[in-house]
Amino acid sequence: MSTPEKKWAFGVRHRILVSASNNILQSLTQFLQCTTVAAAEEEEEIKNEIVRKWNRLLDGGFS
Repeated sequence: MSTPEKKWAFGVRHRILVSASNNILQSLTQFLQCTTVAAAEEEEEIKNEIVRKWNRLLDGGFS
């Protein structure tokens, strides 16, 4: 393979790898955003449950 062909092949491989890396990073970012949102929602649910149980306890009920 001549030098221009090697450079062209390298360039093509490089662009494919960069594109694949960007796609992977984008997917990971989306996954982490979903995980963060889900964790925040779950945390809020847990806080609400603690408040409900605390209020029941203060009202004299146990559960």
